[in-house]
Amino acid sequence: MINIPYQRKSGSFERAKGIGHVPIIENELVKGELKTFHISHQEKVEEAPKNLIFNYKDEIEKTSLPKYIFSFDGSATEVEIDENFPSTRLGYVQIAAVLVLLEEMLQQEKEQFIDPSKLMDTIKDAIQPMVFPGANIRKKDCKDLIESWRYGVYEIFKSYQIEDVPIIDVYMNLLKYSVDRISGNDVLLEKCPSTKKCRTNISVPKEGCKCPGCNENLFPTDALRVHEEVYDLQSNSGPLNRTMSCLEHLYMIGYLEYLLNRRPDLLSSTAFIIDGPLAIFGPQAWIHRAILNFINNYIYKTLEEKKFEYPLIVGIEKTGNFAEHAEIISKFLKPQTLMILTEDYIYKYILSSQKPASGEYGSETYYGQKLYYKNIKNQILTITIPRKKKGPFTEEILKQPTLIRILNLLDHIGTIIYKDALIPVALAHSYASIPLKTGSKVLKILSQRELNIS
Repeated sequence: MINIPYQRKSGSFERAKGIGHVPIIENELVKGELKTFHISHQEKVEEAPKNLIFNYKDEIEKTSLPKYIFSFDGSATEVEIDENFPSTRLGYVQIAAVLVLLEEMLQQEKEQFIDPSKLMDTIKDAIQPMVFPGANIRKKDCKDLIESWRYGVYEIFKSYQIEDVPIIDVYMNLLKYSVDRISGNDVLLEKCPSTKKCRTNISVPKEGCKCPGCNENLFPTDALRVHEEVYDLQSNSGPLNRTMSCLEHLYMIGYLEYLLNRRPDLLSSTAFIIDGPLAIFGPQAWIHRAILNFINNYIYKTLEEKKFEYPLIVGIEKTGNFAEHAEIISKFLKPQTLMILTEDYIYKYILSSQKPASGEYGSETYYGQKLYYKNIKNQILTITIPRKKKGPFTEEILKQPTLIRILNLLDHIGTIIYKDALIPVALAHSYASIPLKTGSKVLKILSQRELNIS
């Protein structure tokens, strides 16, 4: 149970005793238990394994750059909207898709003085903000918060578009490449989200339907299971971030398909960068298999038939265990060298306390493989590029035909504004981000005004 302080009449809060920590420090059981713990990154790296490092300087110089870069990022925040009831919250998500005209951007870099207006002309953005109910709030036609979320996610998928294509169509087309979540044109729900008593594997069309067991409304987006982490008595930042992450990947899928259907020649000259790994986590993780199959069996296959090159697809991680380890290993890598991360290396040096029974890192979440790349500007980057098939991380990734072109791109788009940052990713983040202080204050005012809270 969390120890929450009482609030005094003056408005200040009860303070902990100055010696409240002493019983913990003096407890022999606590001391003994601490000695049994192992920190995952305690294994010291004296040198990088030579068999995992590859220098691509000569190969990179022979490749060409894409003309365009799409970068995708999202931001999520929760705000308290009623000062009398601080637990009452609304959630906001903002997704940004930023298109960078790479040739024009690189041309500006060559100038002695960069013209900000011309630099901004190389950037085209599409920003889509969304709102979700939180604790103590439900949609007017729904019986509770969970149903409100289920209905709200479905409405967002129906109402928001990627260019002229509704997100629900992108989602339904993607699921055709799922192994076990689609039946004809319908989505298969493993179980009814309204009650545990209904039958399993319920077929739901794009327009939704009634559950044959309980007659409650069912939506195809229920298969994402975001609602399973929604609670009425606490923060819902978890499902907000899950939804945001899922939408980031759907936006990339949407633009891949949009260009393939209209201008496959432009698609082969375009790079797609996601802020984060090429992976889906949480209850939605199953969709990563559909994305893997969609990229390989639809995007790549169609372009091969049309004699076009593959687009460049890469995920960039700025934080987390792998990015932290990249800083440690960086001193052993020369510019324009790539380091592959095998299962053995990952579970010895990065995640030694998390080895699963299967021994296959990311088998249930990743549609790409992690790599370290030290670019020509000495930036150490934790990247993920699509794999051809599922399985353990191996040297097979070196045969991926887009690899060298991706490395060439990463040599050209670094920025000194932030540490180990890339210009398109920084742009997407700046467009998507909701400032924690001013943004939350504005969203609070907006929420109060629209809900008539004084």
